[in-house]
Amino acid sequence: MKLKSADIRKILTSLLALVLFVILLVGELSYIMNIFNFYTVLIIVVLVGLLVGLGLAFYLKRYTEELITQFQIFVSMIVLSVVIVPLLISFSNRFYTQPLDEKFIFVDSEEVYGLIAKGSVPKGEAPPPTGYMITLERPNGKRETVRVDRNIAEGLKAGDSLELVVCRGLYGIVFVPPQ
Repeated sequence: MKLKSADIRKILTSLLALVLFVILLVGELSYIMNIFNFYTVLIIVVLVGLLVGLGLAFYLKRYTEELITQFQIFVSMIVLSVVIVPLLISFSNRFYTQPLDEKFIFVDSEEVYGLIAKGSVPKGEAPPPTGYMITLERPNGKRETVRVDRNIAEGLKAGDSLELVVCRGLYGIVFVPPQ
């Protein structure tokens, strides 16, 4: 079986899409993790991805007649959109950012441990933290927790004022830029 040039183009396009997806995923992970109201924003963008996936599935189902193929299109479009749309929203949120002049009151800090790809850890030693969950209080009394990459609260006590670089993006999503 010999590959036609159209088949080769499809394979190369698929590989290029995979490489772009991996680059986007790796580049956006630190921005996605560093947003305020993380779970609320995550639920909203996943629901947007679900709606986009359903719309694409309904559009593409008219090109097939078999029920199993239509089901596969629905499942694949929903799964792809639930993953890709939040990445695209996070990426495009940074097209137009405005720094916010907010002072926060430090409440608490907690070390976060995640995937460590820097080599092995000597036996009996704890790995270094990969991030810090900082609980902050705004002047209006609202408390929020945000993940940051470095320990910006080192040496601070509860109630101390904290100056933090915070940006509001194109869609109004507030995040701490990774350092």
